[in-house]
Amino acid sequence: MFHSKITFTALCSVFIFGLSSFSNRTMASSEEKTYTLSIKDHRFTPSEIQVEAGESFWLEIKNEDVTTEEFESSSLNLEKIIPPRRTVKIRVKNIKEGAHDIFGEFHKDSCKGSLLALKKESTQEME
Repeated sequence: MFHSKITFTALCSVFIFGLSSFSNRTMASSEEKTYTLSIKDHRFTPSEIQVEAGESFWLEIKNEDVTTEEFESSSLNLEKIIPPRRTVKIRVKNIKEGAHDIFGEFHKDSCKGSLLALKKESTQEME
């Protein structure tokens, strides 16, 4: 009987800790900025997005074309298939300072752009 009370208490503690931990991660994610990128006529709009170096954010990509595109960035190690007329969200974590090329794998000649991660002082000048 004593052992089962300890086990029940331990399980409740683990559950409550896990729930609060999940809640904190969800809140942190919802506070992150979202940048939107559209694909139309096999081109990114905008072709450049400026972000703050070191930040984590969501990149929402809307494929307005009638063909599938594969979004990629080698320097960010990102790759995502985007079906026609669909929107996907990709989380970018702790982006390093510098220019990060992005491109559409299926239309490399026209579907290209960059994520430009600037120091905080530089991004304040943009606003």
